[in-house]
Amino acid sequence: MTDIKKSDRVLGILGILQSLIIIGISYLLVGMLIELQEDFNFMAEEAQDCDFLYGCTEEQEAELEEFVDFVQSKVIIWQALWAFSIFTGIALTVVAIRLANGANILATVLLPNENRRLFFYTLALICLFLFVIGYWEETITIEIAEKVNEMGDEETIDEEEYERSWTSNGFAVGYCHTAFLFIVCIIAFFTRDKPRTDESDIGVNMLNPEDDSLDIDNEDSLESAITSEGKSDEE
Repeated sequence: MTDIKKSDRVLGILGILQSLIIIGISYLLVGMLIELQEDFNFMAEEAQDCDFLYGCTEEQEAELEEFVDFVQSKVIIWQALWAFSIFTGIALTVVAIRLANGANILATVLLPNENRRLFFYTLALICLFLFVIGYWEETITIEIAEKVNEMGDEETIDEEEYERSWTSNGFAVGYCHTAFLFIVCIIAFFTRDKPRTDESDIGVNMLNPEDDSLDIDNEDSLESAITSEGKSDEE
């Protein structure tokens, strides 16, 4: 069994904990979105009887059905993104276990003998994916706000005038994950392998000590010859 650095074990354990956090948060958000989907399904059923229950006109009923269908389609994509985030957390768990105990999990496919590099690549990709989710969440918020205003009497919201808060669920989790990535990068920097002297040169010098002594003798004889010539010139 190959020797595993203590720092790699620490990084692997921290990675496992972070992956569990990502999986847990993603699972909770998927559950909330499922409940939201059920609420809009109920709204879709009521929209079919809008003229009977609320006295809506046919045009208003059509607008309401279109709005509900629009939101339902976006919520489904929303669920899919956070569900995929669960799989990214599982992938991070596998990579972290591989780093912590040196297990040959997918070693023939993903960067063999490069467990630490694979670990940081995975963290960076997850960080990017979380920010993509956050940006998409804010974009869909703008679109839903525009749809709501189109159904009302007010003017539509201009997306350029809408200020992004950059605090959606994806951004919040992404900020935390970025902080974690920064911490493990610091740990990895101070525990990186130091450059070593070429062992082949050391071995050659140890096997041929006589050559070194001969070189030293030759240098001494050359210096003595130069000194003697200098003295003869002075005379």
